[in-house]
Amino acid sequence: MPKARFHEIYQDYVCGCMLRVAREVLAMLPVDTVLITASADILDTRTGQTSEQPVLSAVMARAVIASLDFDKIDPSDAMENFLHRGNFRASRKAGAFQPITPLTPADVPQTSTEAMGYAGLLVSVQRMREELQAKLAH
Repeated sequence: MPKARFHEIYQDYVCGCMLRVAREVLAMLPVDTVLITASADILDTRTGQTSEQPVLSAVMARAVIASLDFDKIDPSDAMENFLHRGNFRASRKAGAFQPITPLTPADVPQTSTEAMGYAGLLVSVQRMREELQAKLAH
């Protein structure tokens, strides 16, 4: 298999894994946003040693995940829907991914209650109330 094709498949695999993790976490937890960082074994050509390094980090919102048609998307292209950090440019020397500095909770956009307006705040409070009632019912 040509290296370029391998890197393309590997990139789709890593992005697809991140999408799956986001979907499963959002299905189980009453959160609106998840921050996910994927790591891979990267060869350090200076030492000849491999080490686990972050290669892709993304902030994935429930609303965006819910709007995706998972039967038709390309996982790598879908990352453009999210705030993300990653370098997919493969090179003969470096391999499929370049190490990155992962996103942090400080990078997650916060929706302030002032910016929501009354209607948005009311919807948010009602949703939290329903989630709390559901937890108490169990």
